[in-house]
Amino acid sequence: MNYDLVIAYRIYPGVSKNPPVCKHSKYELAKLCIDSLSRSLAGINYKVYALMDNCPTEFDQLFTDAFGIERVEFVRYNGIGNFATFAEQIRILSTQTESEYVYFAEDDYFYLDGQFHLMLECLKNQPQVDFLTVYEHPDCYTYKIHDRNHHEFEHNGKLWKKANSTCLTFLTTKTLLRSEKFCFKTFSKWSGDASLWSGITLGWHYFGLLKVFFKLTKPEKRIVVQMSIFFLPRFILNRKKNLYMATPSIATHMDTPFLASGIDWNNEFNRYLNF
Repeated sequence: MNYDLVIAYRIYPGVSKNPPVCKHSKYELAKLCIDSLSRSLAGINYKVYALMDNCPTEFDQLFTDAFGIERVEFVRYNGIGNFATFAEQIRILSTQTESEYVYFAEDDYFYLDGQFHLMLECLKNQPQVDFLTVYEHPDCYTYKIHDRNHHEFEHNGKLWKKANSTCLTFLTTKTLLRSEKFCFKTFSKWSGDASLWSGITLGWHYFGLLKVFFKLTKPEKRIVVQMSIFFLPRFILNRKKNLYMATPSIATHMDTPFLASGIDWNNEFNRYLNF
């Protein structure tokens, strides 16, 4: 069967970061996030690969209740961890034959109702777009390495801004994923998501980065070093791709210090929690 979208959703049973709600129950946090994604996907024909990394069997019902058993295919792992499950997302989404449009999903994102279609339609109809993220990350306005990309456009009433990097929840095409697979496979304890994306988007000219290197913060310097190790040939060849973020966000990372701005998230959470 062909779908509008195929999602690889990876989940593990621990609570990471500092979520604003459900701080002590991953089951309740996962239910909130999965239910919100289901409602955001309204009107889209999709399939979900649920990558269950050492999850108790009761987590299965979170997916079947939210998406319907006919839409979900479970893939189980015995605690292989963050880097390995991301590699599995790459493998599954780059080899599946059910859709050209693919979405990487992490288990700690909360989505706004009925808005996912805006992202899918944007990718389909805006040829300059290679990757889209639901999340307007606060780092885009605080890190110096993010201050070079200012292009923006509006599509279907939604504003999209060019970004240098994001997290590992994003939308792209199977074709592009296959062509950029090597870059994504650099994600590891030696190369984080910020350096991965910065190496793909090349928002800064490499030698321009070196000129301001000593003005950067320690985390920014680490990103530049990682980019130098893994992506120097891309800088030389100027092989850049375009990443855009929804503004305001379609979803937020459930990490209290880094909630996306411009939306009353507590009000949105309470709509679910008090249902």
